[in-house]
Amino acid sequence: MLILYSTSFNGKPKVIDIKNPIKYKFLGLHDTPFVYYINCMAWFNYRSRGNVGEDLAVSYLEHSGYEIIDRNATFLGGELDIIGRKGNMWRFIEVKYRESTTFWYPEDSMTPKKIKTLLRAIEMYCLKKQIDYSSTRLDFLGILKQENGDYEYRLIEDVN
Repeated sequence: MLILYSTSFNGKPKVIDIKNPIKYKFLGLHDTPFVYYINCMAWFNYRSRGNVGEDLAVSYLEHSGYEIIDRNATFLGGELDIIGRKGNMWRFIEVKYRESTTFWYPEDSMTPKKIKTLLRAIEMYCLKKQIDYSSTRLDFLGILKQENGDYEYRLIEDVN
């Protein structure tokens, strides 16, 4: 929950309680002076949720036999969330964490454009680290928080 205090409406102080930043634009407040503040707060909330998801993913992957090599490597506009090895294959794991399925499931984020961007980033990572590209694979791990507080893990191997 985010509570904002604004004096932009008729010069009178007003308390605005925004529980969901996605609904923010529907409140008709998109052109007020504190829109930048809202966008920054939403970004920080988004990053902290992403970090929680990646921490859960690392624990799950290590338990599943992956050796974690690197995290959050960025190349050509694509961020490689988790880089690891399992057996003789390099695994590049895209992680999506969702606390609900109100808008979409974690798997829905893997569009052809996203896959293309990730494959290009993997290729650049391999060039930089002198890794044989043919020994790489793009995996996807979706993490969905259940209503009871447990997590559902959906690992899709070899997305490309």
